[in-house]
Amino acid sequence: MPLVAVTLSRPVVFPRGYAKPIRRTSIPLGTGHNCPMPADFSQDHVRLSDADRQQAISHLEDCTKDGRLDLDEFTQRVEQITGAKTYGELRPIFADLPNLPVAYNARPAPDRSPMPASDDVQVLRPMMSSDSRSGEWVAPRSMVLRPVFSSIELNFAKASIPHRRVDIEVDAMFSSISIVLPSESWAEDDVALRFSTIENKARVSSKGGETCINIFGKITLSSIHIRHAYFSKWRRKYQ
Repeated sequence: MPLVAVTLSRPVVFPRGYAKPIRRTSIPLGTGHNCPMPADFSQDHVRLSDADRQQAISHLEDCTKDGRLDLDEFTQRVEQITGAKTYGELRPIFADLPNLPVAYNARPAPDRSPMPASDDVQVLRPMMSSDSRSGEWVAPRSMVLRPVFSSIELNFAKASIPHRRVDIEVDAMFSSISIVLPSESWAEDDVALRFSTIENKARVSSKGGETCINIFGKITLSSIHIRHAYFSKWRRKYQ
């Protein structure tokens, strides 16, 4: 009986630390169950963007909701993701979890189109930092808040609000969001809470009501505080 030659690929390091040769197949490595990183190993050195980290953290959140991770494991891995610099540093974090929803080797080219006009949408994505809108500013029609280990303050007290309704979508993790409204506005909230709190003290307008601020989305281990602005005689300003 003639012998059949079998070609083996280079050893693959498994989570337990031993090397085992595998057969070459037509399935790219980047599409396996425990391989959320690109099929091309040369991409391991490519540096991560904030959008990449946000996508990875969102996937961890889904795995936690499914019961694959407990809160301690979730917190530990989020810290590892926020500190990661390259794609290769994410590989061990997802070694025992299902694939990310979108393969990294199919990442689209960076969007270099101009920012949308102020009356369309504004996106705030602070990571381990703080961001705010206060004083005299023009409120957009829609806002998207995606803080991670951060804080966001939106003060509409002196803002110009050209629309009768402003939609604010939130997707926060380990963060706090403060929203201050003028007395002629009120806030509606429909936010899914996961180990989080929301306090809305501006459900009713004190001056007839001209503008509705609609807050919706989801937050994890975070807080949202909504109130009307008040005039401080001591500081001689609204706060």
